[in-house]
Amino acid sequence: MKNLTSKEFDKVEKIKVTSAEIIVTGNAEKPYFEIKYYCVNDSECHIGYSSYDLKIVFGWLDKYFDII
Repeated sequence: MKNLTSKEFDKVEKIKVTSAEIIVTGNAEKPYFEIKYYCVNDSECHIGYSSYDLKIVFGWLDKYFDII
């Protein structure tokens, strides 16, 4: 089995989507942020990559999604 370096481990194949948006659920005191995206590979809408921290969700949008 090949040992991966941290640089290789960080390489991620991005999810190809036609749209991705952050939706908010919860309440005003404790909003919960989720990414709603339409995946090209399976032609379905998904909701995932969720957090109470908006900065984390924006980071996931940048790291894991390729809007085409």
